[in-house]
Amino acid sequence: RAGGEYFGIGISCFVEHTSTGSQDYHKRGVYGLPAFDSATVRVDAGGNVTVGVSARSTGQGHESVFANLAARELGVPYETVKIIEGDTDATPFGSGTGVSRSAVSTGGAIRKAVRDVKLKVLELARFFLDNEEGELDIANGEIFVVADPTRRVSIARVASSAYDASKEISLPESFERGLQATRTFDPPHQVFGNGAHLAVVRIDPETGLVNLEKYFVVEDCGTILDHAIVEGQVVGAVAMGIGNALYEELKYDEDGQLITGTFMDYLVPTSMEIPEIQTLHTETPSPFTEGGVKGVGEAGTVGAYTAVANAVADALLPLGIELTEPPVGPARVWDLITAARKNQ
Repeated sequence: RAGGEYFGIGISCFVEHTSTGSQDYHKRGVYGLPAFDSATVRVDAGGNVTVGVSARSTGQGHESVFANLAARELGVPYETVKIIEGDTDATPFGSGTGVSRSAVSTGGAIRKAVRDVKLKVLELARFFLDNEEGELDIANGEIFVVADPTRRVSIARVASSAYDASKEISLPESFERGLQATRTFDPPHQVFGNGAHLAVVRIDPETGLVNLEKYFVVEDCGTILDHAIVEGQVVGAVAMGIGNALYEELKYDEDGQLITGTFMDYLVPTSMEIPEIQTLHTETPSPFTEGGVKGVGEAGTVGAYTAVANAVADALLPLGIELTEPPVGPARVWDLITAARKNQ
């Protein structure tokens, strides 16, 4: 600034409300709005796992997250898990995707259904392990005695007996055939993600062009289910927030006709305009969800919009400019600078 450069730093701290449950809606007097999600988990006779969920991915990476979650909770290889999403003909009912809720609500339903199926698998496995009464667990598709891991049996071998009469073991008549469970999860309390963004900008006073020099994010979405997915979600959402703050604007003429209806007029940032985004992920588990998960779907956008706008406002502050209306594209910034110079 001492050298005449327009340089600014903007900070944004936010709390994102995610995955509202039915009880919270009822407290507000809102009824008739479903707020739960469902999952059906089935282990077939070959030991393969199918997970049907009520949510539907729109680019968030649900398939990978849910498959990893089911595989990890059940103790089977990721490759053996198949995800079926949001098909009303094949999956259970739920509230659908939105409000950064899928990791909490759908993930919670998956965990509960997997637990039910796992208990039944372990119950069956005891017949293959000489009616072992000690603690059993599953890892990499094999059920083993915790006190003596050399004693083990494959989940495929056990699952087969749940569907077909086995010559190896004799099941009691009370045993219900099949390995399948359907569960729902409805958050008992509101869940909040949170974080902070910092943007550094440099403005060209001759053109009004805003250059993003650096960008930093610290976010907390509770227990992270998939680090790569969360990283991509945050970075992609920050890019959207930058677009909201600097480029994207719906303009209408005096007759109400949209005049920014093409990509020649409605600008969106490309990889050339987005800086390297440095992220730090912290994990503070929620006490109200399965596994301590919080939502993260829109966290990047929530923080980016105000961090970038605040940085531009900070850069223009020495000119006496009070920025009140983003987006702050080059034309608007140049107009503000020109007007401020005339008044000096």
